[in-house]
Amino acid sequence: MHDAKLYVLGESVDSDKRNGNLLTKSVNAMMGRQETSHQQVMSYLVGGGDFYTSHTFQTIKWYDFMHAADRFDAECASSEVCEESSNDEVDELLEEEQVTLNVLPDTVEFSSDISDYSLRPVDKKFTDLCLWEFVESTVKIRGTVPADRGSEEVVDEDSIDCPDSGRKHGRRALPRAKFLPQHSQVDTHILRLRKKEVVPVLLGDAMPRLDRSEEEYEKYSRANQRKSFKLFSLMLYMMLGATGDLVLLEMKMTRYSKKHEDNKWHSHAQYEMIAISLLDIADLPEEDTQGATQIDGLAI
Repeated sequence: MHDAKLYVLGESVDSDKRNGNLLTKSVNAMMGRQETSHQQVMSYLVGGGDFYTSHTFQTIKWYDFMHAADRFDAECASSEVCEESSNDEVDELLEEEQVTLNVLPDTVEFSSDISDYSLRPVDKKFTDLCLWEFVESTVKIRGTVPADRGSEEVVDEDSIDCPDSGRKHGRRALPRAKFLPQHSQVDTHILRLRKKEVVPVLLGDAMPRLDRSEEEYEKYSRANQRKSFKLFSLMLYMMLGATGDLVLLEMKMTRYSKKHEDNKWHSHAQYEMIAISLLDIADLPEEDTQGATQIDGLAI
């Protein structure tokens, strides 16, 4: 016999089933008569309430950075490694990053996540940011940086004009700086710290897992290193055509994280060739210089 008929007749209906039906009817009645959402009804019935957040999310083309790093590895790899790779694999490694076009009435702008990060300002507020922190705490905006640093007293977009005093009142402008000269938008855009951090969303393949095969573990270690290693930007800076004398540094990435001190990662971790252009080696962050080799008598 149909469940609804059994419920009406009250014939041998399981108590749990009956209670479930009553709960469903109660929820439907509350939603229909009081015009409340399902979440509000369940909050009333179950208790505890809902937790609302105001997070803002920012996407980043993670696959572009992975391709760029792989392309750099392919260019610096030995001839033996190149011979082992098929033509299709090489073409995939050498795939160029994607560029975003913005068509305006009087001009066409193009930008790239890789360019924005690798050619970020030399100001310490920006150079010390790893890729994740860069997306989390910075935003590219149209504008220029005044030559007079004292003009930082200008207020941001939420300023209030005060005609009586002839001055502007509002919150102090957030730190901002120009991109490096090689950036395609250096004359029209600047980089500014965000007032409120956002949550980065990586676009690309699923992140590798450390509890899978040895090959998957290697990909996991390299992916996380690329998200957090600060000198990664300098490598890309060279790839995008930096000028000046380039000093190639061979650095071991064996201090990736204290959480993953596993000998099998150390046994097959690859060296990364980092290009540093026009950079005072003494200014390198201490945590990034430990364990590096000595080149030309200098402890890097």
